[in-house]
Amino acid sequence: MADRHAGDAPSNGASTRAFSFGPYRLDPVARILSKDGTPIAISSRALAILEMLIEHRDRVVAKDEIMDRVWPGTFVEDNNLAVQISALRRTLTAEEGAPPWIVTVSGRGYRFAGQIGEAAPAAAVQGEPPPAAKGRPRWLVPAGIAVIAAAVVVAVFFSRPFFLAPKPGPATVGAAPRLSIAVLPFRNLSNDPEEDYLADAVTDDLTTDLSHIPGSIVIARSSADVYKTRNVGAEQIGAELGVRYLLEGSLRHSTDRIYANAQLIDTQTGGHLWAERFDSPRTQLSDTQMAIVRRIAGALNFNLIQIEGSRSVHDRPDNPDALDLFMRARSAMDRADTLKGLIQAQAELEKAIALQPDFVDAIGELAWCLLKKARDFDDPTDAEDVANARKLIARGIELAPQNARMLVAKGFLQRLEGQCREAAATLQTALTFDPNDIDARSGLALCAVNLGHADEAERLILDILKVDPQNPNNRVRYNQLGLV
Repeated sequence: MADRHAGDAPSNGASTRAFSFGPYRLDPVARILSKDGTPIAISSRALAILEMLIEHRDRVVAKDEIMDRVWPGTFVEDNNLAVQISALRRTLTAEEGAPPWIVTVSGRGYRFAGQIGEAAPAAAVQGEPPPAAKGRPRWLVPAGIAVIAAAVVVAVFFSRPFFLAPKPGPATVGAAPRLSIAVLPFRNLSNDPEEDYLADAVTDDLTTDLSHIPGSIVIARSSADVYKTRNVGAEQIGAELGVRYLLEGSLRHSTDRIYANAQLIDTQTGGHLWAERFDSPRTQLSDTQMAIVRRIAGALNFNLIQIEGSRSVHDRPDNPDALDLFMRARSAMDRADTLKGLIQAQAELEKAIALQPDFVDAIGELAWCLLKKARDFDDPTDAEDVANARKLIARGIELAPQNARMLVAKGFLQRLEGQCREAAATLQTALTFDPNDIDARSGLALCAVNLGHADEAERLILDILKVDPQNPNNRVRYNQLGLV
């Protein structure tokens, strides 16, 4: 599904009253959330979700209801809502031992759990004078106004520079969400206008496929398309779209090959974080398009997690949230396929789930981690790991039956238990939801080996190596290819 537009969230149905809870105050009119009187930086999406949960605090608000109001008229990946809820939970810290302000009701939605006080918003015009003013002599008010007016005139005359509105400075991204990315229209560098089709198709498919990265927020194609004819810098685009990263690229062709370039850019610095150049045989355009998209999406899935994992350790070394812990675990597992790395990832994923019990991607990754420990290493906890993985898979699929990572973990468990035909069917289903899941393809190759289909296994492994050539764990795949 395509992501919704990342502009300001709608305010239809918004309250005209201000809400206070604990040290926080939400002013729907001014669209400001403050803590102890100090405004808090928060995205318009998160603010709209918080307002909706508070308005309907007497009941559970279904996920579909939130999506219909906050992202009206378009479709959005469930991950985007989960990311906004996580951001709210990080912002609204509860006292130690107190329940969280926002509660997840498994399989149903979310509910605001705090006590609310209501008052007129700060932006409202007050028509009644304050109580202390009542009973004063009538002449006192106009006299006071006259004195104040005279003081203002004097101040303006002698201190005009202080009252002049400052010129607006350059736009900045501010606190753009983690793993937020916009795919800019790929450029066609060939002379043939018909090649515009391929560039547009690659842009469109990448926009969709990158949304499968857990926790990612990918700007809708319609929003990024406006930069096809606008020559502006990465910092300005990041500020206007509210994203941390930009993916830009180009395509050109020779007689028999298509050449692709892609770069990942940090919108806060304008620096290039990753770049890749590769070529593909120019056969049917649909095959070439698929090869380019899978290669870029696979590389970005790996590199973005590495970048955000390192950034998380630097920015929040002592107070990571669930998404931080998830990315650190993924980063550790991707870098090195060792028992030490898996044990480290297991600990971080368990903490992430403790912080956010409905974090389905973390549940699936933990199940995968436990099964890898049991299969690849001689560890005293093997039987316990498999039993725990089975429970995690059942719970995760109940929460999100169409989550690709949960289905991959289920297929892994089925293959580990000798059910290769069932595992192959499960992994094929996972690929319908995320065509770029390398682990699903790897599992299918191993199932083909076990079922005696050596030619199919060889084709699948070669395909993985072509799509994901830089993966540090490819030594395992070359070993599998040798065995085939």
